[in-house]
Amino acid sequence: MSNFPASAATHLNWLLKLQQQLSGASAAVLQHEYLLLLMGSFTLVIGTAHQRLKFEWDGRDFFLDIAQCTCQSQSSPQQWSHVQNMRIAPPEQVQSVIERKCKEIFDT
Repeated sequence: MSNFPASAATHLNWLLKLQQQLSGASAAVLQHEYLLLLMGSFTLVIGTAHQRLKFEWDGRDFFLDIAQCTCQSQSSPQQWSHVQNMRIAPPEQVQSVIERKCKEIFDT
């Protein structure tokens, strides 16, 4: 029997918890894509009107890529600057790494 429903529910529950933590810093989950059939890979953009972090998790190889951008206006193109790429093992720690980085940048 597949554990896909449990995996998806766990991921979405974590995302809701993260959004609640971000609310105190006026930051929000701005974009999210979860690819359950690709080993739970996901892309997550978190930020405010002027500052954003993008997390891209490769669930197959356990790599997390982090990029940051500062937006001058809503109509400005987003120019991402690479911040860090790290291998995370065990992969269950990816959520705490994202939470720590958000706390560091957005003071949640």
